Amino acid sequence: MIKKNEENRSIILYGAGTQNLRMVYQPLVSTGNIVEYICDADEQKQGKEFEGVKIISPLELEQLAQTQLLEIIITVRTEQVVNEIKSWLGHLPNSVIHTFNEFIEEWKPNCNLRRFSCVMFHLTDHCNLSCVRCSHFSPLAKSSFFIDVHLFERDCCRLAELTGGDVDEIQLSGGEPLLHPEVEKFPYIVRKYFPKTKIIIITNATRLKFMKNSFFQACVENKVEVWISQYPINLPYEEIEKMLDSKGINVTYGNSGNTLDKPKQMWGVPLKIQGGLNGQQNFEDCLCMQYILRDGRMYPCANSAYIDLFNEYFDKRLPGPTCNGVDIFGVKTLEELTQELSKSIPLCEYCDAKHRMDGIPWKISEKKICEWALDER
Repeated sequence: MIKKNEENRSIILYGAGTQNLRMVYQPLVSTGNIVEYICDADEQKQGKEFEGVKIISPLELEQLAQTQLLEIIITVRTEQVVNEIKSWLGHLPNSVIHTFNEFIEEWKPNCNLRRFSCVMFHLTDHCNLSCVRCSHFSPLAKSSFFIDVHLFERDCCRLAELTGGDVDEIQLSGGEPLLHPEVEKFPYIVRKYFPKTKIIIITNATRLKFMKNSFFQACVENKVEVWISQYPINLPYEEIEKMLDSKGINVTYGNSGNTLDKPKQMWGVPLKIQGGLNGQQNFEDCLCMQYILRDGRMYPCANSAYIDLFNEYFDKRLPGPTCNGVDIFGVKTLEELTQELSKSIPLCEYCDAKHRMDGIPWKISEKKICEWALDER
């Protein structure tokens, strides 16, 4: 466990927005910490649970602060909103407050991995959308790739051996995973080796209405949750959600922001083609840890796992992917695997992790290198 919370304060996360919440929650529990509560001012979220953790109101948080020592981490990242929340939290007694960046800098969760809260697999690298700044480089995939079912099972089996099945969540993603012609087989494989793990399929939802019954049956029988990445592409999201609900399939929206007052923004962690950055510091400060299992190797983030798509498209020679990952068949224990993944990797010297690119409105990628590289504008 991280030895930052030495006073045994109760850890509270403030802000229950799906993506930002996960980016704080998962590193915390992956380092052995326990989140007691999540607080949000949205009455529609209050009383619900996220990963078994109750979402409470600001009033309930005030009451907790009267009797307990609290460590509060703000998951929101918009500067104006963060300042407003921090100002309000400042009046609470017995409370230490951290912003998202302060949490990463002070707690250094990337260097203290103990277990996997979440592991992601790509079922495909390509996608039927082509989003600007895609963090998985999907617009740059030159050919259609579909993961082999048998290799997928091989890796699931080995991951289960190393972890004893103790993984909170396995994500089936891409690219667009619903493009895989055998997509319905993967939930059964995951459930075979991880009987208690949450299974999530991350999709842009464009193909959901056209999937075969066998896909929906696989989701129901294996308790798969469909996570919709929402974009301003005029899809009937409410209709799709009702269809899935009628089949008994839970839906989560992985992102939002398609309204006139809150347009969808795409941000990016910039690469520096010439390298020379402080790799250890970038690793410690990285906001994008996302453990990805690809062809027998575990990677700490999407950049490190799929940098070959970038290299091949733009004819560059940034490190990886192989040198950035850990061979899960080459380690003997979970401790050995997590220790290796708690170290900086060669690509960290080329990734300006602390200074993300300013958000731009969602649009189709022009496949220009400046979408991903800081020094190629």
